[in-house]
Amino acid sequence: MSEKQAESLTWGIHKLRFPKLAGEPTVGFIFLLRRPIFTPMTPQPESPKSFIIYRSSAGSGKTYTLAREYILLALQFPSYFRHILAVTFTNKATAEMKARIIQNLDMLRKGEGKGLRAEIRDALGITDQQLSKKADDSLTAILHDYSHFNVSTIDKFFQRVLRAFAREVGIQGGVTLELDQEKVLDEIIDRMLLEVGDNPQLTRWLTQFAEDKLQQGKSWDIRKDIRSLGRELFKERFKVVAPMLAEVAKDDNRVQLFMKGMQELTAVFENTVKGFIAKFDKVLEQHQLTVADFSRGGSGPAGLFTKFAKSEYEISDTRRGATDNLDAWITKTSKIRPQLEAALEGGILTAYNGMIDYHDRNILAYNSATQVMRYLYTLGIISDLSRNLGDYRDEEEVMLISDAPDFLNRIIGDNETPFIYEKAGTFYRHYLIDEFQDTSGFQWRNFRPLVENSLAQGYKNLVVGDVKQSIYRWRGGDSQLLLDQVANDIGEVYTQAEQLQNNWRSYANIINFNNQLFHLAPNFLADLLLEGASYIPDAAMKTRVEQELERFRLSYHEAAQGQGNENKIGGLIKLQWFESDSSDDDEEASEEAGSWDEKAIQEAITTIEDLQPKYALRDICILVRRAEEGRKMAKALLEKKETATGKKRYDVISPESLYLGASPVVRLLLSAFSHLYNPKNNLALAQLVYEYHHFLTKKTVPGLSELFIWAGNKEKQTEFEQLLPADFIEQLPALLKVPLLELTERLIGLFGLTEYPREFPYLQGFQDALLEYSKNNRGDVGSFLQWWTDTGSRRSVQVPEEQDAIRIMTIHKAKGLEFKAVLVPFCSWDFDHKLEEVLWCEAPAVPPFDRLPYYPVRYSSKLTATYFAEAYYEEKKQIYLDNLNLLYVALTRPEEALYIYAPLPKFNKSGGFSINKVSDLLYKLFLDESTGDFAITPAPEIDAASYSVQIGGLPLYDDEQIGDRQPTVGLKNYLSTNWRNRLSIRLQGGTLDEGVREKSLVSTQRGTVYHRLLSHIRHQDDLQKVLTDFLPLEPMDEDEQASIRGQLEKLFDLPEMKGWYGGEWEVRTESPVLPMSGDIRRFDRVLLKDNEAVLIEFKTGMPSNNHIRQATEYVSLLSGMGYAKVTGFLVYIDELKINQVA
Repeated sequence: MSEKQAESLTWGIHKLRFPKLAGEPTVGFIFLLRRPIFTPMTPQPESPKSFIIYRSSAGSGKTYTLAREYILLALQFPSYFRHILAVTFTNKATAEMKARIIQNLDMLRKGEGKGLRAEIRDALGITDQQLSKKADDSLTAILHDYSHFNVSTIDKFFQRVLRAFAREVGIQGGVTLELDQEKVLDEIIDRMLLEVGDNPQLTRWLTQFAEDKLQQGKSWDIRKDIRSLGRELFKERFKVVAPMLAEVAKDDNRVQLFMKGMQELTAVFENTVKGFIAKFDKVLEQHQLTVADFSRGGSGPAGLFTKFAKSEYEISDTRRGATDNLDAWITKTSKIRPQLEAALEGGILTAYNGMIDYHDRNILAYNSATQVMRYLYTLGIISDLSRNLGDYRDEEEVMLISDAPDFLNRIIGDNETPFIYEKAGTFYRHYLIDEFQDTSGFQWRNFRPLVENSLAQGYKNLVVGDVKQSIYRWRGGDSQLLLDQVANDIGEVYTQAEQLQNNWRSYANIINFNNQLFHLAPNFLADLLLEGASYIPDAAMKTRVEQELERFRLSYHEAAQGQGNENKIGGLIKLQWFESDSSDDDEEASEEAGSWDEKAIQEAITTIEDLQPKYALRDICILVRRAEEGRKMAKALLEKKETATGKKRYDVISPESLYLGASPVVRLLLSAFSHLYNPKNNLALAQLVYEYHHFLTKKTVPGLSELFIWAGNKEKQTEFEQLLPADFIEQLPALLKVPLLELTERLIGLFGLTEYPREFPYLQGFQDALLEYSKNNRGDVGSFLQWWTDTGSRRSVQVPEEQDAIRIMTIHKAKGLEFKAVLVPFCSWDFDHKLEEVLWCEAPAVPPFDRLPYYPVRYSSKLTATYFAEAYYEEKKQIYLDNLNLLYVALTRPEEALYIYAPLPKFNKSGGFSINKVSDLLYKLFLDESTGDFAITPAPEIDAASYSVQIGGLPLYDDEQIGDRQPTVGLKNYLSTNWRNRLSIRLQGGTLDEGVREKSLVSTQRGTVYHRLLSHIRHQDDLQKVLTDFLPLEPMDEDEQASIRGQLEKLFDLPEMKGWYGGEWEVRTESPVLPMSGDIRRFDRVLLKDNEAVLIEFKTGMPSNNHIRQATEYVSLLSGMGYAKVTGFLVYIDELKINQVA
């Protein structure tokens, strides 16, 4: 076979795909697909700058860029896509990326996609015709070998690597991947609490934890707080320190000695300070003076002794200025100045100066020891939880989804060529990593050897991300990687940074608004953080912290965007601040009609009404920071929908509305299950009646509380039963014995649940959940109800994107999405942490702190004057950046209109206010007269009286442009029948009499045996060996075997057969083919030589037209592979006849 023909054959087989079946040897065309005879030329190494960092912004075409780069690589030759790995972070993003690549290839092969087409054509230096041909070949190869279309989530890729590694080293693959970490956390907390009393050390930790909560005015019930602390187990920052902490926790003496050292340190400090105070008091007594006799009394320098006596160890600059300064101690009008001067010179100044000096030399150690001792119990608790988690993994044979990166990282270690990547590193040549700002440190360290290996071979790699959209730090995302670390790791010689600068999503006014806002906001917040860091007492530490805080500005130093689509002119931005009639911030206050958020909700509803009918409801999105805010907004819209009488619509889709449990039909089925599981459960029976009538039949029945009473009243039993379908009551005893899946079908029929089309998606979702549960769990009702409580209740239905309803979603869920109009009704989240946060701080190299490797301390401003100030300000910088990024993500989702609602700041008596929330920052930038830096075109229309700002207006549309409101198509009927009516078994073919049937079965059996034997015969010499080794294995008597042997020997005496089995042909037998139609075909025997192919199909029985049609189709398929000469033959074994087809 010529080199050209071999290459042609390879392409043909890629188009048709010959899949390898389980257990089959690599034979026939499969060999050509898996290992082409002539491996295509390896691409020439790229330029040294082959690691591209694409830094994107909102709407800048990140997905477009990634898809374009993938296609540029994949077009080198059809099967090259198999050597490209693209990873992202969610299944949805993976599906979007795959779809975008397929769509773009389809456009290119059709000659469409003008802009993309020009970019790729010019980059590859080919003609339009060549590009269309390459795109067609690559698309065909991908579709016919889709399992090797490697666009995956990063977690899935790591799981594949680990499974492959387990197989390589001979580890049994019995470990289950556990996705529900909350369930595991509950289990290990239960295990730990069972040890209380038996484990003295653990009991001390938990007692101290409870006491600390009581001192903070919180509940002594610490289970909720343990759960919050236990989530640290799944975070990377804990996994880094976990091995060292585990060793510490095992050694109780070591911990106790450390605690003793801390107590001694604090005692020495406090006693020394008390000595200075005692000296001050003694001098006062000697001179018959009080603190009030000195300048400004308790607020002056003398008050510092009083303050220290209360263990308040902060010193103001004014008091520091009073050292050796008599005028700061004595007023000019004092009548006892000589007496005061004598006291000061008699020891007060000495004590004062000495106390400040001692304070400055020792306060860092004292404050650090206080913070460490206060929270050291968390070290013990979390170490014990970690131990229980390890036991749980071993006993249940599970691996948590969060374990994979850490586990892989430990296997890799510092090895530059880790064995675990031997296969992946030789198979994949290019790595494309999406959403790199959300990549964790472990994930990057795991990927880095692969990327460096690829770069060393001259292959192109790239990462794409936007540090401004890094909002998943709580899940391990590290934006510093994209900011500068990845470039430093790879090295300047390989790295090239590209900025995706234009915004193709939003209209001009929205782009300009965000450009100005996110130019001012980062600088303002950076200055705010630097102001706080100025109070760090240690000068060297203060300098380091300030240098790090300056990096806050870097994330947004390239935030300004240009306009991608010049036709998107205009756009509306409206900001509205509301006064609150309540001065309280708690949950109860927020429910009052006069609270700011209630006003914001009403304004949002009015805005939604005004946007109709210009905008379809699905074009409107309401973004919230927390799920509770989404529930509140959804509730208001649904209440409005119930009372609305006009044409305005208020349909809404929110996470809560999509939960299966939100459906009355699902709740009805669950209530029925509960009653059947426990017939004495009157509450379940009352719930069943209530759901059936209140939500479905709409029949007036007593309220739920009254039904509860009825259900337990025997006198009401008959009346109660009449509220349920008669067939249900009649069949109740039988239903108790029915399997779960059949029970569901019966209940659907008994309660007529197929009559409620609006509930079909929920009903289908519930039955899907039942089916999934039944695959791996016990099929009884009780076990299912427990599973539902633990896991199933969180399942939700999937709705089509086209459904015309307002979307309510959290900002995290909205990342990557876009909508014509976006409302942010509760734009008032804190910049700083609202909940307690644990910081794992490396021990300072100062005795006695160096006795332990790491310390758990609580995030608090009290850490400013400790050895942990750097860790505190690093976390503060990151949380401020997280919350600014949330604002960026929220405000860059809209295309045409953006509405922001927020509360007014909390003004002090002088009219000033602190910047604690995003709403405060927005007010400062827009309405505070002292700022005035917000310059934008068109100029904002500011109404100071109503606290509102408007920029621009809605784009103008013709009526024909208003909306593409294609109605969604749903199920009109829901099929639900008894499974016993679905299954029928045909015991025999009814149209054949016994004699004909027996003859047909024998013929079919012989034909199968003939094909099986012939598939093993590649050359004439194989005949006798196959008849000797394989024929005796066939399940038939010796006479039948002898008959088959004789018939095959006669067949191979035919002249044509001798030519076909002579050895000069390349042979493929029983090779499966996947043509464009998608139906698998299998050739009995194909002979290949030069530019010629011969097809041979073996038949038993009499010749028929079906045989001819089949052989003709197979000949056509071979011709489509590029062979110039293809002939086909039908070989009739029983007749010893050979007919040529083509």
